[in-house]
Amino acid sequence: MQNMTQQQRKKELSKLIEMKPPEWLTSEVYEEYNKKREHLQSTFEPKKSLTSIFTGLESSEWSKNLTWNSRNFQFSPKVLVNMWSKDNIVSDPTSGQDPKTYSKVNLKRASNHAARQWGWTPVFNSEEKSHTKSHSQWIEYGTFNMIKYPNGRTILEPCNVEHRLWGLIAFPLDLITLEYREDLWYYNDELEPVYDSKTNMMVNRMKVNGMYLSDIVANAEKQGCHVTQEEILETHFYANKFNFSILPFYDKEKCEGYFREVNESASKTDAQMFHSYSEPMMSWAKRFSSPKCVNFTPMGASYHPLYEFLSDSDLVKLEGLMITFMIANFIDEGCEAITHTDKNIISHYNKTSGYQNKSKDPKFYSQIKGTLDFLYSLFSKLESPNLSRQLIQHTLLVNKYLKQNNRLIYDEVQFMKKFTKWFSDEQTVKGDLTEFGRWVRGSGAAYGREAERYIKTTFLKELRDDNHLQEIGIVSFSNGLKRIFTEEVIKDSIAEHSNKDIDGSEMYVKPVGGHVISHFELIRMTDEERNQAFKEEGIGDKFDFDKNCRAMSAYHNNRMGVLRLSQYMKIINESDLVVSEARKLAYDRIKSKVITMAA
Repeated sequence: MQNMTQQQRKKELSKLIEMKPPEWLTSEVYEEYNKKREHLQSTFEPKKSLTSIFTGLESSEWSKNLTWNSRNFQFSPKVLVNMWSKDNIVSDPTSGQDPKTYSKVNLKRASNHAARQWGWTPVFNSEEKSHTKSHSQWIEYGTFNMIKYPNGRTILEPCNVEHRLWGLIAFPLDLITLEYREDLWYYNDELEPVYDSKTNMMVNRMKVNGMYLSDIVANAEKQGCHVTQEEILETHFYANKFNFSILPFYDKEKCEGYFREVNESASKTDAQMFHSYSEPMMSWAKRFSSPKCVNFTPMGASYHPLYEFLSDSDLVKLEGLMITFMIANFIDEGCEAITHTDKNIISHYNKTSGYQNKSKDPKFYSQIKGTLDFLYSLFSKLESPNLSRQLIQHTLLVNKYLKQNNRLIYDEVQFMKKFTKWFSDEQTVKGDLTEFGRWVRGSGAAYGREAERYIKTTFLKELRDDNHLQEIGIVSFSNGLKRIFTEEVIKDSIAEHSNKDIDGSEMYVKPVGGHVISHFELIRMTDEERNQAFKEEGIGDKFDFDKNCRAMSAYHNNRMGVLRLSQYMKIINESDLVVSEARKLAYDRIKSKVITMAA
Protein backbone atom coordinates (compact mmCIF):
# COMPACT_ATOMS: atom_id res chain seq x y z
CA MET A 1 0.00 0.00 0.00
CA GLN A 2 2.92 2.34 0.60
CA ASN A 3 4.65 4.43 -2.03
CA MET A 4 1.50 4.77 -4.13
CA THR A 5 1.41 7.68 -6.54
CA GLN A 6 -1.54 10.07 -6.45
CA GLN A 7 -2.56 8.77 -9.88
CA GLN A 8 -2.59 5.19 -8.57
CA ARG A 9 -4.63 6.28 -5.57
CA LYS A 10 -7.11 8.06 -7.81
CA LYS A 11 -7.46 5.01 -10.04
CA GLU A 12 -8.16 2.65 -7.15
CA LEU A 13 -10.49 5.10 -5.43
CA SER A 14 -12.42 5.60 -8.68
CA LYS A 15 -12.91 1.85 -8.89
CA LEU A 16 -14.34 1.88 -5.38
CA ILE A 17 -16.57 4.93 -5.90
CA GLU A 18 -17.94 3.64 -9.19
CA MET A 19 -18.33 0.15 -7.69
CA LYS A 20 -17.09 -1.53 -10.84
CA PRO A 21 -18.09 -5.21 -11.00
CA PRO A 22 -15.43 -7.82 -10.18
CA GLU A 23 -13.86 -9.94 -12.93
CA TRP A 24 -15.54 -13.13 -11.74
CA LEU A 25 -18.97 -11.61 -12.39
CA THR A 26 -19.22 -12.28 -16.11
CA SER A 27 -22.33 -11.87 -18.24
CA GLU A 28 -22.80 -15.66 -18.14
CA VAL A 29 -22.61 -15.76 -14.34
CA TYR A 30 -25.00 -12.82 -14.06
CA GLU A 31 -27.46 -14.40 -16.49
CA GLU A 32 -27.42 -17.64 -14.50
CA TYR A 33 -27.95 -15.70 -11.28
CA ASN A 34 -31.02 -13.90 -12.67
CA LYS A 35 -32.46 -17.18 -13.99
CA LYS A 36 -32.05 -18.89 -10.62
CA ARG A 37 -32.76 -15.86 -8.43
CA GLU A 38 -36.15 -16.95 -7.17
CA HIS A 39 -34.84 -20.39 -6.23
CA LEU A 40 -31.79 -18.90 -4.54
CA GLN A 41 -34.07 -16.57 -2.56
CA SER A 42 -36.36 -19.38 -1.44
CA THR A 43 -33.45 -21.51 -0.18
CA PHE A 44 -31.47 -18.65 1.35
CA GLU A 45 -30.60 -18.92 5.07
CA PRO A 46 -30.07 -15.37 6.38
CA LYS A 47 -28.85 -16.34 9.86
CA LYS A 48 -26.30 -18.84 8.55
CA SER A 49 -25.04 -16.46 5.86
CA LEU A 50 -24.85 -13.58 8.31
CA THR A 51 -22.69 -15.43 10.82
CA SER A 52 -20.46 -16.78 8.05
CA ILE A 53 -19.58 -13.21 6.98
CA PHE A 54 -19.55 -11.55 10.39
CA THR A 55 -17.47 -14.12 12.24
CA GLY A 56 -18.18 -14.18 15.95
CA LEU A 57 -21.45 -12.28 15.72
CA GLU A 58 -24.08 -13.74 18.03
CA SER A 59 -27.81 -13.52 17.37
CA SER A 60 -28.17 -11.84 20.75
CA GLU A 61 -26.11 -8.93 19.38
CA TRP A 62 -28.55 -7.96 16.66
CA SER A 63 -32.03 -6.52 16.63
CA LYS A 64 -34.56 -7.35 13.96
CA ASN A 65 -36.63 -4.74 12.16
CA LEU A 66 -39.97 -6.44 11.54
CA THR A 67 -41.02 -3.92 8.87
CA TRP A 68 -38.00 -4.54 6.63
CA ASN A 69 -36.98 -7.95 8.03
CA SER A 70 -33.46 -6.57 8.47
CA ARG A 71 -30.83 -7.42 11.09
CA ASN A 72 -29.25 -4.39 12.78
CA PHE A 73 -26.03 -4.57 14.78
CA GLN A 74 -22.62 -3.01 15.38
CA PHE A 75 -19.48 -4.63 14.03
CA SER A 76 -15.93 -3.84 12.99
CA PRO A 77 -15.64 -2.41 9.43
CA LYS A 78 -12.65 -4.71 8.88
CA VAL A 79 -15.13 -7.20 7.44
CA LEU A 80 -15.87 -4.74 4.61
CA VAL A 81 -12.21 -4.33 3.71
CA ASN A 82 -11.88 -8.13 3.60
CA MET A 83 -15.06 -8.51 1.51
CA TRP A 84 -13.88 -5.86 -0.95
CA SER A 85 -10.45 -7.44 -1.31
CA LYS A 86 -12.15 -10.77 -2.11
CA ASP A 87 -14.49 -9.13 -4.68
CA ASN A 88 -17.55 -9.93 -2.59
CA ILE A 89 -19.09 -6.44 -2.54
CA VAL A 90 -21.13 -5.86 -5.69
CA SER A 91 -23.29 -2.85 -6.56
CA ASP A 92 -25.97 -4.32 -8.80
CA PRO A 93 -27.96 -1.57 -10.63
CA THR A 94 -31.15 -3.32 -9.51
CA SER A 95 -30.40 -2.21 -5.94
CA GLY A 96 -31.70 1.26 -6.83
CA GLN A 97 -28.38 3.03 -6.37
CA ASP A 98 -27.68 6.03 -8.55
CA PRO A 99 -24.37 6.29 -10.48
CA LYS A 100 -21.37 7.93 -8.87
CA THR A 101 -17.93 8.93 -10.10
CA TYR A 102 -14.66 10.29 -8.78
CA SER A 103 -14.76 13.99 -7.97
CA LYS A 104 -13.21 16.37 -5.45
CA VAL A 105 -16.54 16.45 -3.63
CA ASN A 106 -16.71 12.65 -3.40
CA LEU A 107 -13.05 12.50 -2.34
CA LYS A 108 -13.86 14.86 0.53
CA ARG A 109 -16.94 12.82 1.44
CA ALA A 110 -14.87 9.65 1.62
CA SER A 111 -12.24 11.35 3.80
CA ASN A 112 -14.92 12.79 6.11
CA HIS A 113 -16.47 9.34 6.57
CA ALA A 114 -13.08 7.81 7.31
CA ALA A 115 -12.70 10.48 9.99
CA ARG A 116 -16.08 9.51 11.48
CA GLN A 117 -14.90 5.93 11.82
CA TRP A 118 -11.61 7.12 13.39
CA GLY A 119 -13.57 9.40 15.71
CA TRP A 120 -12.86 12.58 17.64
CA THR A 121 -14.39 11.71 21.04
CA PRO A 122 -11.51 10.44 23.20
CA VAL A 123 -11.68 7.31 25.33
CA PHE A 124 -10.20 8.11 28.75
CA ASN A 125 -8.81 5.36 30.98
CA SER A 126 -9.53 6.69 34.46
CA GLU A 127 -7.37 4.12 36.22
CA GLU A 128 -4.27 4.82 34.17
CA LYS A 129 -5.30 8.43 33.56
CA SER A 130 -4.49 8.13 29.87
CA HIS A 131 -6.18 8.42 26.47
CA THR A 132 -6.17 5.31 24.29
CA LYS A 133 -8.25 6.17 21.16
CA SER A 134 -11.51 7.85 20.18
CA HIS A 135 -15.03 6.55 19.67
CA SER A 136 -16.50 6.36 16.16
CA GLN A 137 -19.18 8.95 15.45
CA TRP A 138 -21.84 7.00 13.53
CA ILE A 139 -25.53 7.70 14.08
CA GLU A 140 -27.47 6.06 11.25
CA TYR A 141 -27.18 2.49 9.99
CA GLY A 142 -25.57 1.62 6.66
CA THR A 143 -27.67 -0.90 4.73
CA PHE A 144 -26.53 -3.84 2.61
CA ASN A 145 -28.58 -6.45 0.78
CA MET A 146 -27.13 -9.90 1.46
CA ILE A 147 -27.48 -12.31 -1.47
CA LYS A 148 -26.02 -15.55 -2.74
CA TYR A 149 -24.85 -16.37 -6.27
CA PRO A 150 -25.15 -19.82 -7.87
CA ASN A 151 -21.36 -20.26 -7.50
CA GLY A 152 -21.78 -20.19 -3.72
CA ARG A 153 -20.48 -16.66 -3.13
CA THR A 154 -22.33 -14.71 -0.47
CA ILE A 155 -22.37 -11.07 -1.57
CA LEU A 156 -23.09 -7.74 0.07
CA GLU A 157 -24.88 -5.22 -2.15
CA PRO A 158 -24.73 -1.59 -0.92
CA CYS A 159 -28.28 -0.21 -0.66
CA ASN A 160 -27.92 2.89 1.46
CA VAL A 161 -24.28 3.10 2.45
CA GLU A 162 -22.04 3.80 -0.57
CA HIS A 163 -20.65 7.17 0.56
CA ARG A 164 -19.74 5.77 3.97
CA LEU A 165 -18.35 2.63 2.38
CA TRP A 166 -15.75 4.67 0.49
CA GLY A 167 -14.28 5.96 3.75
CA LEU A 168 -14.45 2.62 5.55
CA ILE A 169 -12.54 0.82 2.78
CA ALA A 170 -10.39 3.52 1.18
CA PHE A 171 -8.58 4.67 4.32
CA PRO A 172 -7.29 1.19 5.29
CA LEU A 173 -6.12 0.80 1.66
CA ASP A 174 -4.16 4.07 1.97
CA LEU A 175 -6.23 5.76 -0.74
CA ILE A 176 -7.54 8.76 1.22
CA THR A 177 -6.60 11.01 4.11
CA LEU A 178 -8.51 11.69 7.31
CA GLU A 179 -10.34 15.00 6.93
CA TYR A 180 -12.64 16.70 9.40
CA ARG A 181 -13.21 20.01 11.19
CA GLU A 182 -12.60 18.32 14.55
CA ASP A 183 -9.12 17.38 15.73
CA LEU A 184 -8.25 13.73 15.09
CA TRP A 185 -5.58 12.05 17.22
CA TYR A 186 -3.44 8.95 17.17
CA TYR A 187 -2.63 7.80 20.70
CA ASN A 188 0.50 5.80 21.57
CA ASP A 189 2.63 5.81 24.71
CA GLU A 190 5.78 5.93 22.57
CA LEU A 191 4.78 9.26 21.04
CA GLU A 192 6.05 12.56 22.39
CA PRO A 193 3.60 14.09 24.93
CA VAL A 194 1.68 17.23 23.94
CA TYR A 195 -0.46 19.49 26.10
CA ASP A 196 -4.23 18.91 26.05
CA SER A 197 -6.06 22.07 27.09
CA LYS A 198 -9.36 20.20 27.61
CA THR A 199 -7.99 17.94 30.35
CA ASN A 200 -5.04 20.09 31.39
CA MET A 201 -2.80 17.05 30.87
CA MET A 202 0.20 16.05 28.79
CA VAL A 203 -0.97 13.34 26.38
CA ASN A 204 1.11 10.98 24.22
CA ARG A 205 -0.57 11.61 20.92
CA MET A 206 -0.19 12.98 17.39
CA LYS A 207 -2.65 14.99 15.32
CA VAL A 208 -3.51 13.08 12.12
CA ASN A 209 -5.85 15.42 10.21
CA GLY A 210 -4.92 15.40 6.52
CA MET A 211 -2.82 12.23 6.81
CA TYR A 212 -2.87 8.98 4.83
CA LEU A 213 -2.45 5.79 6.87
CA SER A 214 1.14 5.55 5.60
CA ASP A 215 1.73 9.16 6.68
CA ILE A 216 0.71 8.31 10.25
CA VAL A 217 3.24 5.46 10.29
CA ALA A 218 5.98 7.68 8.86
CA ASN A 219 5.33 10.55 11.28
CA ALA A 220 5.17 8.21 14.26
CA GLU A 221 8.50 6.74 13.17
CA LYS A 222 10.06 10.21 13.26
CA GLN A 223 9.10 10.40 16.94
CA GLY A 224 10.66 7.02 17.70
CA CYS A 225 7.31 5.22 17.73
CA HIS A 226 7.64 1.98 15.79
CA VAL A 227 4.24 0.87 14.57
CA THR A 228 2.73 -0.81 11.51
CA GLN A 229 -0.27 0.22 9.45
CA GLU A 230 -2.16 -2.86 10.60
CA GLU A 231 -1.49 -2.06 14.27
CA ILE A 232 -2.84 1.46 13.81
CA LEU A 233 -5.94 0.14 12.07
CA GLU A 234 -6.59 -2.46 14.77
CA THR A 235 -6.35 0.03 17.64
CA HIS A 236 -7.90 3.17 16.12
CA PHE A 237 -10.10 2.12 13.19
CA TYR A 238 -11.18 -1.50 13.28
CA ALA A 239 -11.66 -1.44 17.06
CA ASN A 240 -14.47 1.07 16.54
CA LYS A 241 -17.82 -0.32 15.48
CA PHE A 242 -19.87 0.55 12.42
CA ASN A 243 -23.69 0.41 12.38
CA PHE A 244 -24.75 -2.38 9.99
CA SER A 245 -28.23 -3.10 8.67
CA ILE A 246 -28.51 -6.29 6.58
CA LEU A 247 -31.46 -7.06 4.28
CA PRO A 248 -32.17 -10.76 3.59
CA PHE A 249 -31.89 -11.21 -0.19
CA TYR A 250 -34.26 -8.49 -1.38
CA ASP A 251 -35.40 -8.59 -5.00
CA LYS A 252 -35.17 -5.64 -7.40
CA GLU A 253 -38.50 -4.04 -6.50
CA LYS A 254 -37.92 -4.34 -2.73
CA CYS A 255 -34.38 -2.91 -3.01
CA GLU A 256 -35.54 0.05 -5.06
CA GLY A 257 -38.48 0.63 -2.73
CA TYR A 258 -36.19 0.56 0.30
CA PHE A 259 -33.80 3.01 -1.37
CA ARG A 260 -36.60 5.48 -2.07
CA GLU A 261 -38.01 5.19 1.44
CA VAL A 262 -34.75 5.79 3.31
CA ASN A 263 -33.68 8.59 0.97
CA GLU A 264 -36.99 10.44 1.04
CA SER A 265 -35.49 13.22 3.13
CA ALA A 266 -31.89 12.79 2.02
CA SER A 267 -29.89 15.15 -0.20
CA LYS A 268 -30.65 13.20 -3.37
CA THR A 269 -31.56 15.00 -6.59
CA ASP A 270 -34.94 14.45 -8.21
CA ALA A 271 -33.20 12.53 -11.00
CA GLN A 272 -31.36 10.26 -8.52
CA MET A 273 -34.62 9.37 -6.78
CA PHE A 274 -36.31 8.89 -10.16
CA HIS A 275 -33.55 6.46 -11.12
CA SER A 276 -34.72 4.06 -8.39
CA TYR A 277 -38.25 3.63 -9.79
CA SER A 278 -39.21 0.03 -10.53
CA GLU A 279 -41.65 0.16 -13.46
CA PRO A 280 -40.82 -1.93 -16.59
CA MET A 281 -40.33 1.19 -18.70
CA MET A 282 -37.77 2.58 -16.25
CA SER A 283 -35.80 -0.67 -16.36
CA TRP A 284 -35.91 -0.52 -20.17
CA ALA A 285 -34.76 3.10 -20.35
CA LYS A 286 -31.91 2.68 -17.86
CA ARG A 287 -30.25 0.04 -20.04
CA PHE A 288 -29.30 2.67 -22.63
CA SER A 289 -29.43 5.87 -20.53
CA SER A 290 -27.86 5.16 -17.12
CA PRO A 291 -24.13 4.79 -16.44
CA LYS A 292 -25.02 2.61 -13.46
CA CYS A 293 -26.31 -0.02 -15.91
CA VAL A 294 -23.85 0.57 -18.75
CA ASN A 295 -20.81 0.41 -16.46
CA PHE A 296 -22.11 -2.77 -14.85
CA THR A 297 -20.65 -4.89 -17.66
CA PRO A 298 -22.34 -8.22 -16.73
CA MET A 299 -25.68 -6.64 -17.61
CA GLY A 300 -24.57 -6.18 -21.23
CA ALA A 301 -26.14 -2.72 -21.46
CA SER A 302 -24.85 0.06 -23.71
CA TYR A 303 -25.61 3.73 -24.24
CA HIS A 304 -27.74 4.84 -27.12
CA PRO A 305 -25.19 6.48 -29.48
CA LEU A 306 -26.82 9.87 -28.86
CA TYR A 307 -25.71 9.78 -25.23
CA GLU A 308 -22.09 9.26 -26.20
CA PHE A 309 -22.12 13.02 -26.86
CA LEU A 310 -22.88 13.76 -23.20
CA SER A 311 -19.99 14.44 -20.82
CA ASP A 312 -19.22 11.96 -18.05
CA SER A 313 -20.47 14.55 -15.59
CA ASP A 314 -23.82 14.91 -17.39
CA LEU A 315 -24.18 11.13 -17.63
CA VAL A 316 -23.61 10.71 -13.89
CA LYS A 317 -26.16 13.46 -13.26
CA LEU A 318 -28.54 11.19 -15.26
CA GLU A 319 -29.12 13.69 -18.06
CA GLY A 320 -29.43 10.81 -20.54
CA LEU A 321 -32.22 9.26 -18.50
CA MET A 322 -34.05 12.59 -18.21
CA ILE A 323 -33.75 13.23 -21.97
CA THR A 324 -35.21 9.76 -22.64
CA PHE A 325 -38.25 10.52 -20.53
CA MET A 326 -38.50 14.06 -21.87
CA ILE A 327 -38.91 12.44 -25.30
CA ALA A 328 -41.43 9.94 -23.89
CA ASN A 329 -43.38 12.87 -22.40
CA PHE A 330 -43.11 14.80 -25.70
CA ILE A 331 -44.55 11.86 -27.65
CA ASP A 332 -47.24 11.20 -25.04
CA GLU A 333 -48.35 14.86 -25.25
CA GLY A 334 -48.87 14.63 -29.01
CA CYS A 335 -45.40 15.98 -29.96
CA GLU A 336 -46.24 19.45 -28.65
CA ALA A 337 -43.96 21.75 -26.66
CA ILE A 338 -43.70 20.56 -23.05
CA THR A 339 -42.23 21.79 -19.78
CA HIS A 340 -38.97 19.90 -19.61
CA THR A 341 -37.71 20.36 -16.05
CA ASP A 342 -36.84 17.26 -14.04
CA LYS A 343 -39.84 17.85 -11.77
CA ASN A 344 -42.27 18.08 -14.70
CA ILE A 345 -40.84 15.03 -16.47
CA ILE A 346 -41.11 13.01 -13.27
CA SER A 347 -44.56 14.39 -12.52
CA HIS A 348 -45.83 13.24 -15.93
CA TYR A 349 -44.27 9.82 -15.35
CA ASN A 350 -46.05 9.55 -11.98
CA LYS A 351 -49.34 10.84 -13.41
CA THR A 352 -49.28 8.07 -16.01
CA SER A 353 -48.07 5.46 -13.47
CA GLY A 354 -44.90 4.90 -15.45
CA TYR A 355 -46.75 5.15 -18.81
CA GLN A 356 -48.78 2.15 -17.69
CA ASN A 357 -51.22 2.40 -20.60
CA LYS A 358 -48.39 2.38 -23.13
CA SER A 359 -45.69 0.37 -21.39
CA LYS A 360 -46.82 -2.84 -23.08
CA ASP A 361 -47.12 -1.26 -26.53
CA PRO A 362 -44.03 -2.01 -28.66
CA LYS A 363 -44.90 0.95 -30.90
CA PHE A 364 -44.39 3.38 -28.02
CA TYR A 365 -40.92 2.01 -27.31
CA SER A 366 -40.15 2.09 -31.04
CA GLN A 367 -41.25 5.73 -31.20
CA ILE A 368 -38.87 6.68 -28.41
CA LYS A 369 -35.97 4.71 -29.88
CA GLY A 370 -36.78 6.01 -33.36
CA THR A 371 -36.73 9.59 -32.07
CA LEU A 372 -33.36 8.98 -30.40
CA ASP A 373 -32.05 7.49 -33.66
CA PHE A 374 -33.32 10.52 -35.59
CA LEU A 375 -31.66 12.92 -33.15
CA TYR A 376 -28.42 10.98 -33.35
CA SER A 377 -28.46 11.11 -37.16
CA LEU A 378 -28.66 14.93 -36.91
CA PHE A 379 -26.44 15.69 -33.92
CA SER A 380 -23.73 13.33 -35.17
CA LYS A 381 -23.24 15.73 -38.07
CA LEU A 382 -21.96 18.42 -35.67
CA GLU A 383 -18.33 18.64 -34.61
CA SER A 384 -19.23 19.47 -31.00
CA PRO A 385 -22.85 18.49 -30.34
CA ASN A 386 -24.65 20.27 -27.50
CA LEU A 387 -27.50 18.10 -26.24
CA SER A 388 -29.48 20.78 -24.49
CA ARG A 389 -33.10 19.89 -23.79
CA GLN A 390 -34.20 23.13 -25.48
CA LEU A 391 -32.34 22.38 -28.71
CA ILE A 392 -33.57 18.78 -28.73
CA GLN A 393 -37.20 19.82 -28.28
CA HIS A 394 -37.06 22.50 -30.97
CA THR A 395 -35.31 20.17 -33.41
CA LEU A 396 -38.19 17.73 -32.96
CA LEU A 397 -40.78 20.49 -33.34
CA VAL A 398 -39.12 21.67 -36.55
CA ASN A 399 -39.17 18.13 -37.94
CA LYS A 400 -42.85 17.76 -37.06
CA TYR A 401 -43.65 21.05 -38.83
CA LEU A 402 -41.74 19.95 -41.92
CA LYS A 403 -43.55 16.60 -42.08
CA GLN A 404 -46.93 18.30 -41.74
CA ASN A 405 -46.05 20.40 -44.78
CA ASN A 406 -44.59 17.66 -46.99
CA ARG A 407 -40.98 18.75 -46.40
CA LEU A 408 -37.91 16.98 -45.10
CA ILE A 409 -34.31 17.55 -44.09
CA TYR A 410 -32.34 16.18 -47.05
CA ASP A 411 -28.94 17.64 -46.09
CA GLU A 412 -28.47 16.92 -42.40
CA VAL A 413 -25.01 18.46 -42.26
CA GLN A 414 -26.14 21.74 -43.74
CA PHE A 415 -29.34 21.87 -41.71
CA MET A 416 -27.67 21.26 -38.34
CA LYS A 417 -24.85 23.68 -39.11
CA LYS A 418 -27.31 26.44 -40.02
CA PHE A 419 -29.94 25.71 -37.37
CA THR A 420 -27.64 25.38 -34.35
CA LYS A 421 -25.74 28.56 -35.27
CA TRP A 422 -28.97 30.50 -35.78
CA PHE A 423 -30.46 29.01 -32.60
CA SER A 424 -27.47 30.22 -30.57
CA ASP A 425 -26.96 33.62 -32.25
CA GLU A 426 -30.62 34.57 -32.04
CA GLN A 427 -30.69 34.35 -28.24
CA THR A 428 -28.47 37.37 -27.56
CA VAL A 429 -27.66 40.77 -29.07
CA LYS A 430 -24.42 42.36 -27.89
CA GLY A 431 -24.49 40.19 -24.81
CA ASP A 432 -28.09 41.01 -23.89
CA LEU A 433 -30.76 38.32 -23.87
CA THR A 434 -33.36 38.66 -26.62
CA GLU A 435 -37.03 37.84 -26.27
CA PHE A 436 -36.35 34.62 -28.20
CA GLY A 437 -33.52 33.89 -25.78
CA ARG A 438 -35.90 34.26 -22.82
CA TRP A 439 -38.38 31.94 -24.48
CA VAL A 440 -35.75 29.32 -25.21
CA ARG A 441 -34.19 29.43 -21.77
CA GLY A 442 -37.52 29.28 -20.03
CA SER A 443 -38.41 25.66 -19.37
CA GLY A 444 -42.19 26.06 -19.49
CA ALA A 445 -44.41 24.80 -22.31
CA ALA A 446 -45.77 28.31 -22.98
CA TYR A 447 -42.23 29.61 -23.55
CA GLY A 448 -41.60 26.65 -25.83
CA ARG A 449 -44.65 27.47 -27.95
CA GLU A 450 -43.53 31.09 -28.37
CA ALA A 451 -40.05 29.98 -29.40
CA GLU A 452 -41.56 27.45 -31.81
CA ARG A 453 -43.66 30.18 -33.46
CA TYR A 454 -40.59 32.41 -33.82
CA ILE A 455 -38.53 29.61 -35.42
CA LYS A 456 -41.29 28.92 -37.95
CA THR A 457 -41.60 32.57 -39.00
CA THR A 458 -37.94 33.60 -38.81
CA PHE A 459 -35.66 30.60 -39.46
CA LEU A 460 -38.02 28.62 -41.67
CA LYS A 461 -39.78 31.69 -43.18
CA GLU A 462 -43.05 29.77 -42.92
CA LEU A 463 -41.76 27.43 -45.67
CA ARG A 464 -42.53 30.05 -48.37
CA ASP A 465 -39.01 30.56 -49.71
CA ASP A 466 -37.82 27.42 -51.53
CA ASN A 467 -34.38 28.88 -52.26
CA HIS A 468 -33.85 29.66 -48.59
CA LEU A 469 -35.09 26.22 -47.58
CA GLN A 470 -32.68 24.50 -49.95
CA GLU A 471 -29.86 26.64 -48.55
CA ILE A 472 -30.60 25.27 -45.07
CA GLY A 473 -30.93 21.66 -46.29
CA ILE A 474 -34.72 21.31 -46.64
CA VAL A 475 -36.65 20.13 -49.73
CA SER A 476 -40.10 18.78 -50.58
CA PHE A 477 -41.06 15.14 -50.46
CA SER A 478 -41.02 13.38 -53.81
CA ASN A 479 -43.49 10.84 -55.04
CA GLY A 480 -40.80 9.61 -57.41
CA LEU A 481 -38.16 8.46 -54.93
CA LYS A 482 -39.06 7.08 -51.54
CA ARG A 483 -36.82 7.58 -48.53
CA ILE A 484 -38.00 5.18 -45.80
CA PHE A 485 -38.18 1.38 -46.03
CA THR A 486 -41.23 -0.45 -44.76
CA GLU A 487 -41.05 -2.73 -41.70
CA GLU A 488 -41.58 -5.73 -43.99
CA VAL A 489 -38.57 -4.83 -46.15
CA ILE A 490 -36.38 -4.36 -43.06
CA LYS A 491 -37.53 -7.70 -41.60
CA ASP A 492 -36.82 -9.50 -44.87
CA SER A 493 -33.35 -7.97 -45.03
CA ILE A 494 -32.33 -8.94 -41.49
CA ALA A 495 -33.71 -12.46 -42.01
CA GLU A 496 -31.70 -12.76 -45.24
CA HIS A 497 -28.57 -11.98 -43.24
CA SER A 498 -29.37 -14.42 -40.39
CA ASN A 499 -30.08 -11.65 -37.87
CA LYS A 500 -26.51 -10.34 -38.20
CA ASP A 501 -25.46 -6.71 -38.16
CA ILE A 502 -23.12 -5.52 -40.92
CA ASP A 503 -20.10 -6.11 -38.61
CA GLY A 504 -21.07 -9.78 -38.29
CA SER A 505 -22.33 -9.54 -34.72
CA GLU A 506 -25.71 -10.80 -33.53
CA MET A 507 -28.45 -8.16 -33.61
CA TYR A 508 -29.75 -7.51 -30.09
CA VAL A 509 -31.44 -4.21 -30.96
CA LYS A 510 -34.22 -3.44 -33.39
CA PRO A 511 -32.66 -3.02 -36.86
CA VAL A 512 -33.16 0.05 -39.02
CA GLY A 513 -33.31 0.19 -42.80
CA GLY A 514 -29.87 1.31 -43.91
CA HIS A 515 -29.24 2.48 -47.50
CA VAL A 516 -26.67 0.55 -49.55
CA ILE A 517 -26.47 3.78 -51.60
CA SER A 518 -27.46 6.83 -49.56
CA HIS A 519 -30.62 8.75 -50.34
CA PHE A 520 -28.43 11.84 -50.35
CA GLU A 521 -26.55 10.42 -53.35
CA LEU A 522 -29.53 8.87 -55.15
CA ILE A 523 -31.41 12.17 -55.49
CA ARG A 524 -28.42 13.58 -57.39
CA MET A 525 -28.39 10.80 -60.00
CA THR A 526 -30.14 10.31 -63.31
CA ASP A 527 -32.11 7.13 -63.89
CA GLU A 528 -29.14 5.70 -65.82
CA GLU A 529 -26.72 6.59 -63.03
CA ARG A 530 -28.90 4.88 -60.43
CA ASN A 531 -28.99 1.72 -62.55
CA GLN A 532 -25.21 1.84 -62.97
CA ALA A 533 -24.70 2.36 -59.22
CA PHE A 534 -26.81 -0.73 -58.52
CA LYS A 535 -24.58 -2.77 -60.83
CA GLU A 536 -21.43 -1.41 -59.10
CA GLU A 537 -22.79 -2.40 -55.69
CA GLY A 538 -23.85 -5.85 -56.90
CA ILE A 539 -27.51 -5.49 -55.93
CA GLY A 540 -29.12 -5.64 -59.39
CA ASP A 541 -29.05 -4.47 -62.97
CA LYS A 542 -31.79 -1.91 -62.45
CA PHE A 543 -32.62 0.43 -59.57
CA ASP A 544 -35.13 -1.07 -57.14
CA PHE A 545 -35.81 0.96 -54.00
CA ASP A 546 -36.43 -2.06 -51.72
CA LYS A 547 -33.24 -3.82 -52.84
CA ASN A 548 -31.27 -0.79 -51.66
CA CYS A 549 -32.07 -1.78 -48.05
CA ARG A 550 -29.61 -3.50 -45.72
CA ALA A 551 -31.00 -3.88 -42.22
CA MET A 552 -28.45 -2.84 -39.60
CA SER A 553 -28.07 -1.24 -36.19
CA ALA A 554 -28.79 2.47 -35.84
CA TYR A 555 -25.20 2.84 -34.66
CA HIS A 556 -23.69 1.66 -37.96
CA ASN A 557 -26.37 3.36 -40.05
CA ASN A 558 -25.59 6.74 -38.54
CA ARG A 559 -21.83 6.14 -38.48
CA MET A 560 -21.91 5.28 -42.19
CA GLY A 561 -23.78 8.47 -43.10
CA VAL A 562 -23.63 9.30 -46.83
CA LEU A 563 -21.02 6.62 -47.55
CA ARG A 564 -22.05 3.67 -49.66
CA LEU A 565 -22.17 0.43 -47.73
CA SER A 566 -19.25 -0.94 -49.75
CA GLN A 567 -17.15 2.13 -48.87
CA TYR A 568 -18.03 1.92 -45.20
CA MET A 569 -17.24 -1.79 -44.93
CA LYS A 570 -13.63 -1.07 -45.96
CA ILE A 571 -13.14 1.19 -42.93
CA ILE A 572 -15.71 -0.20 -40.49
CA ASN A 573 -13.03 -1.20 -37.97
CA GLU A 574 -11.14 2.08 -38.21
CA SER A 575 -11.40 4.87 -35.64
CA ASP A 576 -14.31 7.30 -35.59
CA LEU A 577 -11.90 9.98 -36.80
CA VAL A 578 -11.02 7.97 -39.93
CA VAL A 579 -14.70 7.26 -40.64
CA SER A 580 -15.63 10.89 -40.04
CA GLU A 581 -13.01 12.09 -42.53
CA ALA A 582 -14.19 9.59 -45.16
CA ARG A 583 -17.79 10.64 -44.56
CA LYS A 584 -16.89 14.33 -44.98
CA LEU A 585 -15.05 13.73 -48.26
CA ALA A 586 -18.01 11.75 -49.61
CA TYR A 587 -20.43 14.45 -48.46
CA ASP A 588 -18.46 17.25 -50.18
CA ARG A 589 -18.15 15.22 -53.38
CA ILE A 590 -21.84 14.28 -53.54
CA LYS A 591 -23.14 17.72 -52.54
CA SER A 592 -21.33 19.34 -55.45
CA LYS A 593 -23.67 17.51 -57.83
CA VAL A 594 -27.01 18.97 -58.86
CA ILE A 595 -30.18 17.48 -57.35
CA THR A 596 -32.05 15.75 -60.17
CA MET A 597 -35.28 15.19 -58.25
CA ALA A 598 -36.82 16.46 -55.07
CA ALA A 599 -36.02 14.36 -52.02
